[in-house]
Amino acid sequence: MPQLGQRFQQTLASYQAYAAQQQFQRQPSTLYDPIRYAMGSKGKAVRPMLLLLGTSLGSFDLSKALPAAYAVELFHNFTLLHDDIMDEAPLRRGKPSVYKAFGIPSAILAGDAMLIHTYGYLLDSFEGETRNYLLGVFQKMAIGLCEGQQRDMDMEVSEVSTYDDYLEMIHGKTGVLITACLEMGAHIGGLSPKQCETIRKVGDLAGRAFQIQDDVLDTFSTSAVTGKSDYGDIVRGKQSAPFLHALGLANAAQKERLQKIYALSVEDRSALIPEVLSIMEELGVEKSLSVQVETASSEANLLVESLEVDREAKANLINFLDQLSVRRH
Repeated sequence: MPQLGQRFQQTLASYQAYAAQQQFQRQPSTLYDPIRYAMGSKGKAVRPMLLLLGTSLGSFDLSKALPAAYAVELFHNFTLLHDDIMDEAPLRRGKPSVYKAFGIPSAILAGDAMLIHTYGYLLDSFEGETRNYLLGVFQKMAIGLCEGQQRDMDMEVSEVSTYDDYLEMIHGKTGVLITACLEMGAHIGGLSPKQCETIRKVGDLAGRAFQIQDDVLDTFSTSAVTGKSDYGDIVRGKQSAPFLHALGLANAAQKERLQKIYALSVEDRSALIPEVLSIMEELGVEKSLSVQVETASSEANLLVESLEVDREAKANLINFLDQLSVRRH
């Protein structure tokens, strides 16, 4: 497992201290209790740390980036509230999803409020060209993410999705947010337009690696590992990376069988999870996808290494990206 240095730990501690101060002590409590519940869950702080690591490539003073880091975490958690409703996912980070704890109407409205508060952090904490740049990146990202999420839902009812369709979908669903975090941080840190362009490429590759790994975990892991449902993507019959990649590797009989199982009801499909796992093991799906994750991660790391910036900052970003690609939860 890649090692993260003292500066990284200090950055994480600074972010956690800032986040702990954001209490949303407003009324009505029926709106803000779900927000506090969601933001109080112990997440991995992936996106705020990406933003702060992007800032550290050009600046040692990360305090000015903390509101933006919290904003992207607030935005990410807003998407999770709505995602869990759309996916009918009962668990998030090992505890009931917000809609399970507070009801669907409250979860929808709380998510809407989180999105609006996100803009407040960017508007109130930055000014001039920096504020305009950050809002522009954020706005483009938010639209791209909605488009990616809709493609994801379209794929769930489509019978003709391909692995290429999947890669296009995850560019929007995951890649654009990771890219935006890195780019916003790099801009706050004072990196040049050319360096920000390199960072955008890093984000796209890192987003691909992150989402494929996420799908691997959601397909092959239990709740004890992920904090989500056991073999969740199989239970839902989701056309995620393992399923679509398996179809590309399968012979005619295996392909027909997988498609037939995924077309069943949740209850009937759940009873056949061992068979699905067995077929995917025969095809070497998990190992093959791990190679794809490692390739995308290596390409991203080479781009980071090519930047003429502080070496420790580069090392922290590379090591953090490596941790994301080999994580087990």
